[in-house]
Amino acid sequence: MAWETIIATDAVPDGEMVAVPRGDGDVVVCRMGDDFYVLEDRCPHANGPLSMGNFSPPHLVCPWHAWEFDCRSGQCIHSDHAAIQRYPVEIRDGRICAEFPDA
Repeated sequence: MAWETIIATDAVPDGEMVAVPRGDGDVVVCRMGDDFYVLEDRCPHANGPLSMGNFSPPHLVCPWHAWEFDCRSGQCIHSDHAAIQRYPVEIRDGRICAEFPDA
């Protein structure tokens, strides 16, 4: 596992999400107050870009088929068998860092 700096905390407004491109797959950063969540930006149903959908804290809603995921866990709220990857997060010097599997 490797830690990677993602984005500045002040670049993600409270109650909103921001897409961050990565070479190993884009992620979406969600903010709820002082809590930040970094998740894969791909719906497991049909690979829809979650960052193009809606964020109604704590739920990410896929723009293609309205599948909803809890950003705190990555779990789909409609099915126990669907989830998106959520990555460990640390705040370092005003920047959001996430831990990703080694390539």
